[in-house]
Amino acid sequence: MLTKILNSLNFENISDIKLILELIPEEINQVINDYLDDHNTKNLKQLIKLMKIEDKLNESQCSEIEKTNIRGFFYNRVGKFLDNQIDVLVELVNDQNEFDIFLPIVLKELKGEKKNEKLSYILSYAKSNGLLIPDFNKKTNKLIQKALNTEPLEIQKDFFGPRTKDCISFTKKEINVIVINLCSNLVKNFSLYFKDTEFIGIDSEWKETLKIKQKTKTAIIQLSDYDGKNVLILDMIALYKDKSFEKTFIDLFKNKKFISFGFESDLINMSKEIEDFFKEQVQMYDIEKLYQVKYFEKAPSFSKVCEKVLGKNLCKYEQCSNWEKRPLRESQLHYAALDAIICCLIFKKLNEK
Repeated sequence: MLTKILNSLNFENISDIKLILELIPEEINQVINDYLDDHNTKNLKQLIKLMKIEDKLNESQCSEIEKTNIRGFFYNRVGKFLDNQIDVLVELVNDQNEFDIFLPIVLKELKGEKKNEKLSYILSYAKSNGLLIPDFNKKTNKLIQKALNTEPLEIQKDFFGPRTKDCISFTKKEINVIVINLCSNLVKNFSLYFKDTEFIGIDSEWKETLKIKQKTKTAIIQLSDYDGKNVLILDMIALYKDKSFEKTFIDLFKNKKFISFGFESDLINMSKEIEDFFKEQVQMYDIEKLYQVKYFEKAPSFSKVCEKVLGKNLCKYEQCSNWEKRPLRESQLHYAALDAIICCLIFKKLNEK
């Protein structure tokens, strides 16, 4: 059974074995780790063969591995975006371990036109950041070498707007986007743009991780005034370093009403003070629930709701980008601001008679 489960993953090197260890229960993790140390094998098929012969994992442990959706977790986050979002995906790879997980998925899932150019871009990015290319089998190594000898894909230049055509967009003349990384700036801009607004559109972003057990904190919180003219992008990485941030934020926004789309699930990445504030102290209007009341059906994704209610698509290109990297790109700022603004626009439409 173990052979069947692990062989189906088509992994061949030590980094892929370590990927499995990220996902399975700790006690099984330890069994495989100890076995790797004792036998010094880097070939997964050989490992499976040895462990099967020596009966190192029982039926129950095999079932635990089978229940873990290894392929689904990583391929959902990487595979489905791979062909058209190379530049934002490589930003997720910050260290050697992440690259060792990322590259096998790329090699298996990268399809379509300019495959070599795309792979070349990924490898060039990795090398420029000091990452080493793992050793694979002869066929795969030949593919990598071919890509290294190919001119890398030319990525679209950064700009303030959607990366997908025919989607909702705003120019910098239409909306005022301000990045906040100091409490003093938060107080100042709240007074200028949010003091008199009753409703505030809200969303948050965090960096996707290639490691299932690694929890990432909220990277930004975006706030839009009700007219969608002013958006504050709160740099949470910087603001959390200020011990007065939570109290300042709560004091400023405690009398406001917030409009969101499934924001409750975002709270798990925030500090306990901010999480409790949104759960217990403020009034939240969830578009998911309002949509269900209006249309007598469960709300689909945010972009689908946007298309149905506002009649235009929402570009999700930057959704899985690295929200911890500073400075944020123009395209990221547009995406973040838009999510908060769209909450207000949809809320207004849903409340029309």
